[in-house]
Amino acid sequence: AVLGGSEAMREQRAAREKRADEIFFSTEAKLPSSLVLREDWQRIRTSWSRLRKNGLNLTVAENFSAHTQLVGQLQSFEQAVADEYMLTIDMGIDTTYLIDTAINKLPRVLEYLGQIRAYGTGILVQRQLDESQKLDMYRLTAKLDDALPPLKANLDKTSFYNPAMRNTLSFVSSAIASSAQRISGFMESDILTHRFDTSPEAFMGAATREINAGYERMYESLLPTAESLIKQRIARAENALHTTVAITLLLFLIAAYFAIGIYFGITDSIKSLSRSALAFAGGDLKQRAKLDTRDELGQVANGFNEMADGFNVMLDARKKAEDALYDSHESMRRLLDSMVEGAYGIDVHGNCTFVNQSFLQMLGYQNDGEVLGKNVHDLIHHAHADGSPYSKSECTIYQAFQAHQTANVADEVFWSRNGVAIPVEYWAHPIINDGEVVGTIITFVDITERKRNEKMLQAAQQHEADALSELRAMMNTSGEGLWKVDQSGYIFEVNDAYCTISGYTRDEIVGAHLSKFEAIEPTPEAVMAHAQLIIEQGFGHFETKHRHRDGHLIGH
Repeated sequence: AVLGGSEAMREQRAAREKRADEIFFSTEAKLPSSLVLREDWQRIRTSWSRLRKNGLNLTVAENFSAHTQLVGQLQSFEQAVADEYMLTIDMGIDTTYLIDTAINKLPRVLEYLGQIRAYGTGILVQRQLDESQKLDMYRLTAKLDDALPPLKANLDKTSFYNPAMRNTLSFVSSAIASSAQRISGFMESDILTHRFDTSPEAFMGAATREINAGYERMYESLLPTAESLIKQRIARAENALHTTVAITLLLFLIAAYFAIGIYFGITDSIKSLSRSALAFAGGDLKQRAKLDTRDELGQVANGFNEMADGFNVMLDARKKAEDALYDSHESMRRLLDSMVEGAYGIDVHGNCTFVNQSFLQMLGYQNDGEVLGKNVHDLIHHAHADGSPYSKSECTIYQAFQAHQTANVADEVFWSRNGVAIPVEYWAHPIINDGEVVGTIITFVDITERKRNEKMLQAAQQHEADALSELRAMMNTSGEGLWKVDQSGYIFEVNDAYCTISGYTRDEIVGAHLSKFEAIEPTPEAVMAHAQLIIEQGFGHFETKHRHRDGHLIGH
């Protein structure tokens, strides 16, 4: 109205602005900090500050739009506050509809009435109405008409679900509808008809009274009623809480009673189980748990008894297996000790795992404790016969172990406990388990006597060779043909004279049968009889004829 040119309302507008400013800051002071710091409240604060500062510099349309926008922001914030405090989701249907009426439906109706008041006052100040203004007035009237039925429906539903409020809410609904009808009727009869009989101040005052009456009904009837319903809800919630706490406490006491009983029952059962387990662990294998319960501990006791029975069975089987293993070990020990050959075993590191009596006797040890667990190579195989070092990497036993192969050696020595080198022949047999060598068994014999016999044989063979050489020299100095045959008639020695006489070379004669060179074929019986005579008498004499290599008889 002031922007439209009504100076009479300027003081009234200033007073309203001051009052609105006081209410705004008083409201902000009462709001909790969480709401004051919200972005939507800060936008409201900014909009109100801008409107106070520049409102009078705006056009009527701009000022109206700014006020409408600010009111919309306030209504949205009101809805947000209601949501924040969960007022819009009350469990009571009557309370839900009543709060929705107070927060949404009634403020929307009153806002449309306020817009009609402001718009109508501005038109009355100018005393003219163009088509666009008329359309705006019709639009506001239509919005008001659309907002009234939902308001009435909410109040009717609240009355339906809370009959005690029916009279109060029916009066409020009728009063608000009447106020809206009076303002709309006045606008249609005086403004839209271009009569303009009413002064702006009168229309402003009448509309304000109707709007204030609506707010009075909201603050004096609707909100107190809503507050009463909310308090009733709080009281019911507190009663429910007290009941819940009491029931919970009772249930807790009952649970505690049973828990204590269960505790003592469980502890007694556990102590019984513990005593049985300790006795069983102490060696009393006949001990069994005895619980007269059918709960989990009873199952544990049964499981313990089954375990004890199974353990006894397993223990008996293990004892039998140990006895069998001991018998097998003793049999193996007797077998090893009965061997003429020395025998010992080594693990993958070359440490001794067993020895037999022949090992101890041949190498001069008193008992196996002097050898077991020690590196056998370092103990008996560390040097060659001449005393030069024999490294493990060169050792045939180690090489056989690496190659997963059996080895046989007859030209090495083992060193006895007193440092004497003993010639041995040994056999190394790797022990393979799942494709992996886990140890080696070595057997050996003392070949000192064999070496001595070999030397004697070599000496005899050398003596025989020397005698044969002398005989051959004597035969070769003779002009007569000489040869030596064995018992079967095969020649094994011949002199040069016979080679010359027969025309054969030494290689052709040695190894051939005597009959090859004789011109008169003797019967086998004759040859054997003559040979037997020579064996018995030591010599023999007979005449025969030999054939030359070219076929003629020798001597013809």
